[in-house]
Amino acid sequence: MRISKTLKMLIIISILNSCMNNNIKHNNHNFLILESRGAPNDIKIFNYACNIFNEQSKLVKIKMNHIQWSKYSSKIISMAAAGVMPDILILTTTELYNFQYRDMLLDLTPFIENDLDFKKNILPDFYQTVLYSCEIKGKMFALPAWNNGLVVYFNKQLFDFTGLKYPDESLDFNEIIKIGLKIKNTSYPEKIKRYALNIYGAGRAYLVCAMNGVKVFDEYATKCYLDHPDAISALKWYYSLIYVHDIAPTFGEVSETGINTMFEIGSLAMYTTGTHMASRIGNKIEWGISPMFRNKRRINGDGQYICFAISKKTKHPDDAWKFLKLLVSENFQIRRSKINCDIPSRSSLAQKVVLKVPAFKNYPKIILRSMEKHESIFPKTHLFDEIDFLLKKELEASVRNIKGSLSLPAACTNSAKKINTFIQQNKSGINR
Repeated sequence: MRISKTLKMLIIISILNSCMNNNIKHNNHNFLILESRGAPNDIKIFNYACNIFNEQSKLVKIKMNHIQWSKYSSKIISMAAAGVMPDILILTTTELYNFQYRDMLLDLTPFIENDLDFKKNILPDFYQTVLYSCEIKGKMFALPAWNNGLVVYFNKQLFDFTGLKYPDESLDFNEIIKIGLKIKNTSYPEKIKRYALNIYGAGRAYLVCAMNGVKVFDEYATKCYLDHPDAISALKWYYSLIYVHDIAPTFGEVSETGINTMFEIGSLAMYTTGTHMASRIGNKIEWGISPMFRNKRRINGDGQYICFAISKKTKHPDDAWKFLKLLVSENFQIRRSKINCDIPSRSSLAQKVVLKVPAFKNYPKIILRSMEKHESIFPKTHLFDEIDFLLKKELEASVRNIKGSLSLPAACTNSAKKINTFIQQNKSGINR
């Protein structure tokens, strides 16, 4: 039977298409997916890393997608359930513990052990507390992305107007109240509500308790200590700033106006946050940086960091490991610091950055000191969101409509009891 020319052509085209489709399917496995997050500057710097990797890698390339910060965790979990999880992840440490418990992450320990140069020269260079945050039960599931210490930003003009000395390392709980009352009782030409301090971030309760000598949870959240006298005392002090002395803004006021705006218009004398915020403060006022305030203890870092992890489902673990090493390399870390004022997670690089970034040029010693002696004040547990919700629900209910937090001791006791019951029922500690 003779085959017509037309039929021959159709057969040839069909074969070629089949080969092409098979080739496409094969090639689709020859790339990594980086799921980025953050602001435009973050996208810019991660895109730079992808370009560098793609220039160096001949077989496996990397592509970048982007997810909004607040939706990142839920989106990744949904993608994992659908079997389309990305290869490279940018996680908070809280997300790290959650994802590890779900068995979503690749154990990096064998890669570190087999990479002698990395183990000898890079691993010891990481700030140890930041590195520790990536470790779970003796295994490494991520590499530290960067390291932002806690400092106090202060409005020089407001301090000058009130005749107050600039804050320094002696600043403590009692001194903050004195400064706040002075600022509150001073007459100003502008009719703006003035506050002394805002502790920026969602972990205020954990931070002030740790500064007063007690952590709210133990390492793996097997017990809550919110009912400890030192915890109650610390929280009483914090809530008294808002509801008794009226020298600290409520969360609603900060959300409505914006922390940087409050600072720049002279409504806020001081606020505590990471060193990275130096890149976001404008030049409308004269401002300075002082060491983090203290009480019984000084906490320079709260243990909440950003880290780089690899999906357990990646088809190219060796190439993914190479990309993670690129993200913690000197080139990438210093480049990111210049753009975002994020301090590198490696101590040798941090010292170089502090001298090069304009925002830090007047405060190198303070910035470098803020990188040391960090503590993990948040527990390593996959149930952090649940126990954190229980904690805040009780505390907020106790102070919402009263001054003086009169019911705070009872709220702390009730909250600790409920959380400890929840922990026992759900075995909160990470067991894997």
